[in-house]
Amino acid sequence: MVWVTLQQALALHQAGRLTEAEAGYRQALAEQPGNPDALHFLGVVAHQSGRHEDAIDLIQQAIAIRQRPAFFYNLAHVHLARQDAAAAEEGFSAGDCGGARSRGSIVPPGQPAEGAR
Repeated sequence: MVWVTLQQALALHQAGRLTEAEAGYRQALAEQPGNPDALHFLGVVAHQSGRHEDAIDLIQQAIAIRQRPAFFYNLAHVHLARQDAAAAEEGFSAGDCGGARSRGSIVPPGQPAEGAR
């Protein structure tokens, strides 16, 4: 059940146990290939681990499946970490991220976005 796997991975992620959270997100993808929430959070872990190119690829895969403001918001933050202000601005604009902070599912991760169940 992918939702349960995502919940467990998110709890690990929130506890700062990135290696275990990453394994959980990969398990969720094994259970449901292409799950946008698992791809997104796996990208967030990659970003937090300093693997920004991997993060961009994973979050863009999530966006290709389902466009959510939180996905664009986190993609923009990856671009900021790479000091690419133009790409970050594009990400913030594309996701209409003005209210993304108040809707949750941003760094650090909260609950899985709707549709993850």
